[in-house]
Parts: sequence; structure tokens; C-alpha cells
Amino acid sequence: MKNSITEIMLREHKRIDAMIEEVEKTLPDFEKARQIFNKFKWNLEKHFFVEEKVIFSAYSSTTSNESEDIFTILKEHKDILWSMKKIEQSLSKNLQPNFSNIKKDLKDHVNFEDRIFYPRLDEELDDNLKEVMIDRAKEVIKE
Repeated sequence: MKNSITEIMLREHKRIDAMIEEVEKTLPDFEKARQIFNKFKWNLEKHFFVEEKVIFSAYSSTTSNESEDIFTILKEHKDILWSMKKIEQSLSKNLQPNFSNIKKDLKDHVNFEDRIFYPRLDEELDDNLKEVMIDRAKEVIKE
């Protein structure tokens, strides 16, 4: 799996999971939680950018199932961003946010991508296209 789309995105998913945990651990220090949450939000938005602009735009699905998978992932992004907005609103009012929805949504989203979607891309795409996608992803995702 060296130098694969799956490998890069798996590392990124683990980093994002660690950030949301860090936000939770800082509470009730709302000032620090807001700072860490802003970093988390920025990194998650970059992650979604990589998926939507780099990976999805370079990948032309060949079956209706694959197209459906992309639409599902895009809907999940929208749902996760909505949950983030709710957390941001709570933090701005110094209220304890509810992390359960975003954590569940992220877990479901990540499981599908890590187990099914990205391994399929690594298997189906030619090496040149994968290399272009990986290089572009690395430009946005700084580890």
C-alpha cells in the first residue's frame, strides 16, 4: 500500500480523528477548545477539498454504483459540515457542544472510504493517474 491513495487518506483520517478528540479533551477551557476546533475545522475542510477537487475530479466513475458512492460521500461531507457548524455555535457561546453526531458521521464516513472507496481507486486507476492524485493531495495535506 506504499504510495497509495488509501495510505495517504488513512493517515489523514487518523489525524482528523485525533484533532476532534483533542477539542473534546480541552473542555471546559472554551478559549483553547475554540482554537483547537478552528485548526480541526481548517484541516477537515482541506481534507474535503482534496477528496472533492483532487480525487473526485480526476476520477471518472465507470458504474452507477461508483457514481452513487461519490454522491453519498458528498452528502456525508455536507452533514459533517453542518455538525461542525453546530459545534462552532456552541463553543462561541461557551456551551458544551454535542460531539456524538460528528463523531458517528466521521466514523461511518471514514470506514466506507478506508475499506471500500480508496482501495478500489488504488486497484482500478492506472499508476499515472494515481501519481497525479497523490501529488496534488500532498500539496494540500501537510503532514
